[in-house]
Amino acid sequence: MGPLGFGIYIHIPYCLQKCLYCDFVTIDLQRRSSTPPPDEYVSCLLTELDLRAEDIRSALSSELPLTSIYFGGGTPSLLAAKDILAVLNKIATLGFSRAPNCEITIEINPGTIDAEKLDLYLASGVNRFSVGAQTFRDDFLRACGREHTSQMTRETLRLLSGRNLNFSFDLLFGLPHQNLNDLSDDLSELIAFSPPHVSLYNLTVPQNHPMNRGRATDEVQSQMFEVIETELQAVGLRRYEISNFSKTGFESRHNCLYWQGLPYWGVGIAAHSFLPEVGPFGSRFSNPSSTKVWMNQISGASLLQDESPLRFWENLPKAQVERLFLHEALTDFFHTHLRQTRGFSWQEFRTTLQSFQVENTYIQKIICLAQTRADELKRTKLIVANDGRIRLTPTGYVLANAVFLKFTFLPDELRF
Repeated sequence: MGPLGFGIYIHIPYCLQKCLYCDFVTIDLQRRSSTPPPDEYVSCLLTELDLRAEDIRSALSSELPLTSIYFGGGTPSLLAAKDILAVLNKIATLGFSRAPNCEITIEINPGTIDAEKLDLYLASGVNRFSVGAQTFRDDFLRACGREHTSQMTRETLRLLSGRNLNFSFDLLFGLPHQNLNDLSDDLSELIAFSPPHVSLYNLTVPQNHPMNRGRATDEVQSQMFEVIETELQAVGLRRYEISNFSKTGFESRHNCLYWQGLPYWGVGIAAHSFLPEVGPFGSRFSNPSSTKVWMNQISGASLLQDESPLRFWENLPKAQVERLFLHEALTDFFHTHLRQTRGFSWQEFRTTLQSFQVENTYIQKIICLAQTRADELKRTKLIVANDGRIRLTPTGYVLANAVFLKFTFLPDELRF
């Protein structure tokens, strides 16, 4: 899955529409009278990168190399290619040691790129494309509020696969009125394009949401998941995380940072960051979800950058900073490691506890507590131990939330 490193996430909020199931922070380009135009937004991104890079570097352990840059959104491919290049050029000037095989991903929606734009992306260093296709059924796309058509999806995939590029396909299932045959049709067409990577999304909306009407039962949705896994694995797309499948060597390096507890820096509105070296158990911080508040915060920091000796997260409002406690760090360890098919070993857990500088006697008590919970999950066949590692079973993948609940720790439980 690539060497240890850190990543930069760039949030581009612009979209052609607000999908009916989406809960990300986005800006509808068709209704942007009160929002900043893209050039102003990109200018603020460049300022944020400039202002905060030195503090981020100071918080990285042992000069970790930059192994991934990820443009997410929103629909980053709605920006002009020159804007993406401007951000990449800025990052190149910030003094980070970039890994020679640094993964640079951009999320694209079908119908938002052509051959000319693709050439510009490739020339700027982009080497991975995440395609928000969702489904090949036009009626399902309309039900989701998507603007693109299945024909646009096919044209985009032909463009990428025809050049043998590294791309990922987003597949949404559990849609209203979708059945197993519909899903099989989507899978057949998807597989024909030989994507190196597929990300699965089981439609998740509130109980009273209109998109909950006419959906398959939980049992059928579980069958859908099993069908997807069987079909993808048959063509060499191996599951490496609960909802992600790839050919060998094509795992998402950026997302693996999240699942392996490695640092990442989020830039742009509503972007989140994690710095494991800040505080005794790591720290998270986030940007405001309001574009205006974010831009004012960045411009205010620009005026004060020479006047404060504090690192930038120490000047952020308390609501934007979360210094983890031990019980939260332990919960994160189990939740993220068990998402991956590689799971975890007790030695890895011990090493993590030692990195927190926890006393040996206390470490052993924590390990005993965690092993007791693991034993309960083994008895219910939700996890299994083999080759010295603890992993979810096939049933555990379906009932992963029950496993995560068991491995959620509360402060009082660590008072031995």
